[in-house]
Amino acid sequence: MTICFLADVSSIHTYKWVIYFAKKEHEISIISLKKPTFDYKGINIHLLKKIKFLPNSINFLFLLFQSWKIKRNIKPDVFHALGSSNGWLATVIGLSPLIITIADPGIFSIPFLQTLL
Repeated sequence: MTICFLADVSSIHTYKWVIYFAKKEHEISIISLKKPTFDYKGINIHLLKKIKFLPNSINFLFLLFQSWKIKRNIKPDVFHALGSSNGWLATVIGLSPLIITIADPGIFSIPFLQTLL
């Protein structure tokens, strides 16, 4: 199975998830905004690039376009977004089928949920 993660490759949690599935002999790719701090042997890492002098709204569109292009090239069986911000990005891009794992305090920063708490 081909799995594409949307995750922070500098996070130990991402590393543990990815290595687990790689050991199960799944083909793994990662889309990330940050550079890796761990050794992801044999795993395809696609770094999204931001343009520093552009406003955030235009950079967001640029990130969407890059992600969409990577999605077309990889053609994974499933997408797995780790974290709330990656989950939002994955849903906006229209990644499907999608698994979202929120294991960070970022879930409490979602405005809709703050009104419920």
